[in-house]
Amino acid sequence: MRPALPGHWHGPGGRWAAAAALTLAGAALASAAAAQQRVPFPPVPLPVAATTEPALTFSLSQSLEADTNYDLIDDPSGTTYYGETRFGFDFLRDTENRRLGLGIDTGLRGVDQPDESFDWVAASPSTAYLDYRREGSDTLFNANLAARSRVIDSTSTLLSFDDPTQPGTPTSIEQVSVDAREFRYDADLGFTGGTTSPATWGFRLLANTYDYDDDSETLTPRETINPQANLVLQLTPLLAGTLFGGYYYYNADNPEETEVRVAEADAGVLYQPSEVLSFGFGLGYADRRREDTNTLTEVRDETDHETGPVVRANLRYILPEMTVVGNVRWTTASAEDNHFSGSIGGFYTLPRGIISGRIYQLAVGSSTGGEVKVTGASIGLDREINAVSRFGLDLGWATQVDLEDDDEPDVSRTDFIASYEHDITATITAEVGYNYQTRDEDPIDADSHRVFVVLGKTFETGL
Repeated sequence: MRPALPGHWHGPGGRWAAAAALTLAGAALASAAAAQQRVPFPPVPLPVAATTEPALTFSLSQSLEADTNYDLIDDPSGTTYYGETRFGFDFLRDTENRRLGLGIDTGLRGVDQPDESFDWVAASPSTAYLDYRREGSDTLFNANLAARSRVIDSTSTLLSFDDPTQPGTPTSIEQVSVDAREFRYDADLGFTGGTTSPATWGFRLLANTYDYDDDSETLTPRETINPQANLVLQLTPLLAGTLFGGYYYYNADNPEETEVRVAEADAGVLYQPSEVLSFGFGLGYADRRREDTNTLTEVRDETDHETGPVVRANLRYILPEMTVVGNVRWTTASAEDNHFSGSIGGFYTLPRGIISGRIYQLAVGSSTGGEVKVTGASIGLDREINAVSRFGLDLGWATQVDLEDDDEPDVSRTDFIASYEHDITATITAEVGYNYQTRDEDPIDADSHRVFVVLGKTFETGL
């Protein structure tokens, strides 16, 4: 597998080929949103170890980019020019019952904006991750950790190269006008017992936190913690009963000191007609409470309390050449206009490429600490032209609705990227591309055109 150029768009050698492997391993990170975020259970066993994959990969890349509307505002003052020098490191040790992966992708960005002095900042985004998975004779343990740092005074792309089949948390898409750097940390820790027994049980802890640098006084640090418990009892060869219990906690460091707590439990069935296909359905009950502090009286009150039924369903269809994973949830124990949430995503392998896509609707915390609902969809095509060149097309759309203030304008954005890659040598790759973005947030109606050129080199070695 040819590693991707760090931090940039790339073809099937490094994008969804990796996603397919992560899906089969069940190792992608899933973080808590502003509601219970269900992770597929029980986990999928590890695939046969990819012994031909290198254990160590180093990547170096240099990009040059020009953006006609770097901040995606109504009246841009001119074209912004910037470039990034990036360094990437990935380690993978894959054995029959154990997988360890860790890596970092960072660098330096030089930015020349109109009417501003030239500036050097850390590459955006800069990321680091650690994935560990260990299978015992009747148990499974996984630990997935990730950290991301990004500049948020300019608009980031909607498109993400996370595994589309995993229920990851989208980022709120409101525009931030201050010069700030955001730090996001995610954790997914899980233990499963009885993996070869009729009764399979598991505990999982999902956690997510956002923080900002000292210059971002108007932005709100926030965190979520989401412990969960699962039990699957095999009733017949094709049918199993399921039990789920979870607790969700959200805390925002805003003037109102917003806290949201959700307790939830459900029971259901899991129908699995084959090793690759399963359907799940469940009914339950949820209790949601929100507390805020009145900024005038400094009195803390329960500002919202909703209870009610929960209906959920999930689908998992996993093959090496195609995967679809989805989950939906409906409950009245939620913020107004947010009864329905869920996501469905997958990929399909073509003879010389791959198609991937995702549809989602989830509630998340915004940069002000409040709750917003983000609905979006994305689709991508990667296609090999020949043995040394390929192209990619990606289209994304998202809209955001404030769940607390009806006077806040909705935010809508679209994102389109076309790119072409060519392998100059076995280890040196060049990429050129075009990116078009729009932003509609009354009274703002803005768009931008970005072109980029990337040259990268990879170094691969075993241990």
